Amino acid sequence: MEDDLPIYMTQEDWKNSYKQEEPPHWAVESEPSPLAKQLVEGLPQETGNKILEIGVGNGRDSIYFTQKGNEVTGIDIAEGAIDLAKKNAEQKGLKDKIMLIASSDMTH
Repeated sequence: MEDDLPIYMTQEDWKNSYKQEEPPHWAVESEPSPLAKQLVEGLPQETGNKILEIGVGNGRDSIYFTQKGNEVTGIDIAEGAIDLAKKNAEQKGLKDKIMLIASSDMTH
């Protein structure tokens, strides 16, 4: 049940949440979050603003930011989240317009 999620999730919890047979509820939502919409409203109207999204999840906000003409880099600790975000970006024709990175692929 969705309400059984711990209040605090470790890195392993996040990674495991994307390995479940049924995806977590936040992984299936495709509409941008209210916060993402509010952020875009407050950005300068010219395109090309640079946005870094930490905790990209399924990519819904990164996709929205990109559709609004921004340059987006999305990072997540769960490789499953990045895989899902890439799939969703590809379905929207944005595969080559969003940089999506698993934090495990980053070097120090």
